[in-house]
Amino acid sequence: MAAGVLLLAGALAGCGLRPLYGEHPAGGTTVGELQTVRILPIADRPGQQLHNALRNELNPRGQPVDPRYNLSVDLEIQEQEVGVRKDETATRANLILAGSYRLVRNADKVLMTRGVAKSIVSYNIVDSEFGTYAAESDARDRGIDQLAQQMRLRLAAYFERLATGAVAP
Repeated sequence: MAAGVLLLAGALAGCGLRPLYGEHPAGGTTVGELQTVRILPIADRPGQQLHNALRNELNPRGQPVDPRYNLSVDLEIQEQEVGVRKDETATRANLILAGSYRLVRNADKVLMTRGVAKSIVSYNIVDSEFGTYAAESDARDRGIDQLAQQMRLRLAAYFERLATGAVAP
């Protein structure tokens, strides 16, 4: 049993996997690169919430003083009613949030990477107007947090590939 565990540990050590947020072979860290990203303002109240969630995910100590990159995001939110009673009133809805992002290097205004993060969250439509409003608001908050986490993960993976030479700068 112990020999099997040692063999498995040796195999995993030689597979080339490294922690995403660890130090790069050439120096620096992915976390350090994320902290050099300035998040540009995003329109409307949900955009402000996404901006704040991204700031907490990428650089929780605040916007960088001398950013190397600018991150711009366009947020789109759609509502889709999915549960319908016999009298054709909705009982359940989905919020579909899509954030199109672009990371631009400030030194030469080169587009480094771009993509779309998507989140679908559901909530119940109840008889109480306030209850429905609260459920929708909570669903929107959850969706925004999911978008921010997806974008952080995608940017971290991009910076990791950039540091290892898997993508051209």
